[in-house]
Amino acid sequence: VRARLDVLLAAGDIAAHALAKAEAPLLRAGLGAVGDTLLRQIGAFDHEAARATLQEGIDQRNEC
Repeated sequence: VRARLDVLLAAGDIAAHALAKAEAPLLRAGLGAVGDTLLRQIGAFDHEAARATLQEGIDQRNEC
C-alpha cells in the first residue's frame, strides 16, 4: 500500500485519495500518528507534503 500510494502521490493522481481512504486503518496502524497527518495532507491535496510525511513514517518504522 505504501509503495502504491507513493507512486500515486508522486504523479499527483487523484486515485491517491481513494486508496488512502480505503486503507486508512492500515495506514494509521502502520504509521501511527504520522498516518493521521498523512491522511489530512492527502485530503487537502497536498501531495508533495504527503509524500514527505509518508517517507518520514517509513523511516521511523525502520528505526524501530
